[in-house]
Amino acid sequence: MSFNLSERAYQFMRNQLALGELPPGTRLINRQLAKEIGVSLTPVREALNRMISEGLLEYRAGLGTFVPIPNIRDLQELYDLRKTLECDAASKAAGRLKNQDSDAMAKSIRDMIDLLDGRDPADQDEPVARPVFEMWRAADTLFHTSLMRAAGNRRVMEMVGNLQLICQIQQDWETTTYRTVSDAHHDHQKVLDAIAAGNVQQAQEIMRGHIDRAWEFAVQTYERRYMNGPHEGVPGFVVGAAAPRGKNGE
Repeated sequence: MSFNLSERAYQFMRNQLALGELPPGTRLINRQLAKEIGVSLTPVREALNRMISEGLLEYRAGLGTFVPIPNIRDLQELYDLRKTLECDAASKAAGRLKNQDSDAMAKSIRDMIDLLDGRDPADQDEPVARPVFEMWRAADTLFHTSLMRAAGNRRVMEMVGNLQLICQIQQDWETTTYRTVSDAHHDHQKVLDAIAAGNVQQAQEIMRGHIDRAWEFAVQTYERRYMNGPHEGVPGFVVGAAAPRGKNGE
C-alpha cells in the first residue's frame, strides 16, 4: 500500500512538472503536497527522495527541496546527452519497429496536426494558448517515449524520460509558437518515415537536427527567463534567490 501511495505522489509531481505547474526555483512544501495529493507525509518524502535521486529535484540542506534551475552549461550537457541517446535509439528502432510503437508515434503526429488544423500560415509565429501548449507537450512526450520503447532498452528509456522532463521544466509556453509545433510535427514525421523504411543513417541525421533545434529553442527560453539569473559559470544546479527559506520542506 505504501508503495502505491508513494507511486501516486511520484506520478502527481512528475505531471505537475511536465505541465509547468512547478517552475524552476519552486520550493516544495511536504505538508502542502500531502494535502493536495491526499496522502500522508511518508509517501511524499519517498517520492521526493526518488525524484532527487533522478535529478528532477534538488535538496538544499537547511532550505528544503526545490525545482532546480540549471545554468546554461548544465542545460547544454542535458541536450547533448539526449542527442547521443535518442540518435542511437532511432538507429535501433529502424531495425525492430513494432506496430504498437509505430501506431503510437503516428498518433502523436496526428495530435500535432490537429493542433495546427485551420491555422493561417501567416500566424505561425503567434504564441500558442496554454491548452495547446499542454497538448503539444503530451504529443511530443508520446513520440519520444514510443521511440525509446521501440529501441528496446528499458533503462535507457527511463533515463531519456527523465532527461526530457528536465528539459521540459525549462520550457516556457509563452515563447512556444505554432511554428514550434509545426517544426516538431515535420521532424517527427521524417523520423518515423526513415525508421519505417529501415534507413538508419537518415533517422539519426533527422533526430540529431531535431534535438539541435530543441536546444536552440531552450537557449532562447533560458535567456528570456534568466537574463539576470544564475551565472553560467557556476557549476551544478543553483536555486533562485527568491526562494523562501526554512529548516526543511515540511
